[in-house]
Amino acid sequence: MYWFMSKHTIAITIIGTCAFCSCGLVDLRPVVLTIEPREAYSVLPSRDAVLGVTFSAAPNHLDAERAFSVVSPEGSVDGDCIWVENKLEWKPLAAMDPGVRYSVHVRGEIRMLDGRRTNAEVLVPFFVVRSGGLPVLASFSPGNGASTGTAGDGAPALILTFSERMDEWTVQEAFSLRPSADFAIEWNLEGTVAAIVPEEALSPCSTYTWSLTEDARAVDGAPLPDSSTASFSTDIDAVPPRVERVFAVAVSDGEWVELSGDLLSLQRGHSLAILFSEAMEDVGTSSTIRVEPGVSGLVERSGQRLFVFTPERNWTPELPLELVVSTSARDSSGLAMAAEYRQSFTPASQFLRILRIETPDGESIDDVDAQGAFTVSVGLAPEGLLTLSLRFSEAFEASERVAAADAVSLDAFFPGDVLAPATRSVHWGTNDTLSITWELLRRSDAACVRYYQLRIAGGEYGIRSTSGAYL
Repeated sequence: MYWFMSKHTIAITIIGTCAFCSCGLVDLRPVVLTIEPREAYSVLPSRDAVLGVTFSAAPNHLDAERAFSVVSPEGSVDGDCIWVENKLEWKPLAAMDPGVRYSVHVRGEIRMLDGRRTNAEVLVPFFVVRSGGLPVLASFSPGNGASTGTAGDGAPALILTFSERMDEWTVQEAFSLRPSADFAIEWNLEGTVAAIVPEEALSPCSTYTWSLTEDARAVDGAPLPDSSTASFSTDIDAVPPRVERVFAVAVSDGEWVELSGDLLSLQRGHSLAILFSEAMEDVGTSSTIRVEPGVSGLVERSGQRLFVFTPERNWTPELPLELVVSTSARDSSGLAMAAEYRQSFTPASQFLRILRIETPDGESIDDVDAQGAFTVSVGLAPEGLLTLSLRFSEAFEASERVAAADAVSLDAFFPGDVLAPATRSVHWGTNDTLSITWELLRRSDAACVRYYQLRIAGGEYGIRSTSGAYL
């Protein structure tokens, strides 16, 4: 038996146990094994390169597979074996790591189908992509045990510097921070410096521990040689909280969704969101938020910095209001706001309006609010028909049309003996125009001018359009 490893090895020749031919002669031909990679310490170009061994004679497959293995510093590497004639091809199940020293081992007794045997002991080391020099975490700031600010204003809380360009996704997955905090990782153009930027200010006077496992890899897949961990503490908070902005929101799929960047489009059914510059205390902040004059509502927390005010009843259309956040609002460290916050706004929702009232004879009024009365033509007795078409500023769908028609009535007004009209028909010509025909009206004459009063129920409990607008 021969064990042989050389920088220039191409084939391994192993003299096996003799085999006897049928004529009684001894078969002394050597069994030749050709290993892939053929040279020791080769650098293979691919992380999933195919390795293997070729036999000069047909081997017993089970013996050959038992004898063949690929190992790394961490142990045996899993792979699939495929036979192509007398060649055993092996492919890794998972991509191999660049810069790591692997070895092909062929070790143990292997029987040939012609009766010969070999007792192999072969080791061929190799690398993939690169022969060494794994990436390392060269430095980090702040140092282990150092004190730093709470960040949260776009400034990084931690900076990691690597020896070479890193794969950003694997670094993201390999990094963790405790206590947990939402953060983004920002990279320099070279991909060697990672800045850990918290989305919100870290808790003051706290100790944070970060870890980076060896699952972080360079762009070519080379892993860090080991994991790193360190801690830093945050300073006392010296910056008072402030209201960063306010905007309209609504619930969608159980979550608050921003509808606009301000309050200019605040409509009925919307809520008002207040975003603070930093995390606020759990208890008490809600009580510091109010809407004047006298709008009652519910304030709920939706994140460390976000609070939402929802009025108990829909916003009153066209009513000027003011959001107030008092100086009693405190951040998570107990620091109060430096000044009271006030912002004036007017809900964008408008009152429902009657744009036009007209008769089939062309009699009409456009400015209903400015008209005390107008003259209309009434049909001859005994029917005494009158049709009025009312065009509104908003649409009515089918579900609101019946209630809308019920909110409109025509009553006898003067003199006292005038009969009350009766409704004959109701018709919606379009989704914003209601036509009603009444009967039993009487025309005015030289002896008596007759007056009728058109009533449309308004206010919050009166006529409402599909959007909820009311007169």
